[in-house]
Amino acid sequence: MEENNVFRLAKPKKKGLLSLIFSRMLIIVLLLVVQVLLIVGFYVWLNDYLSWFSIVLAVFTLIMVIYLFNSDMDSTAMLTWMFIIAVLPIPGAAMLWFTKSNLGFRK
Repeated sequence: MEENNVFRLAKPKKKGLLSLIFSRMLIIVLLLVVQVLLIVGFYVWLNDYLSWFSIVLAVFTLIMVIYLFNSDMDSTAMLTWMFIIAVLPIPGAAMLWFTKSNLGFRK
């Protein structure tokens, strides 16, 4: 395909390290790493309190599911967020709040 016949409003941006650093993907990966580190940390250092952490995590997941039930979201989006929060409660809730606040677009 000839490049001369293509009309562009702006030159395509190069994807590099800066676009990765300031993307949502980096935030999501960091939140996943934080949750894994928290779970491993609780298991190793606070083995006696692991049952309490599990209870708090279950209550947090329940509160987030109730919050999703009461939101005015589309049912397919709601079901998707419930699945994400059921599997990964802490980063899932953080991703939900991040996408609902739309901070990346506002900045």
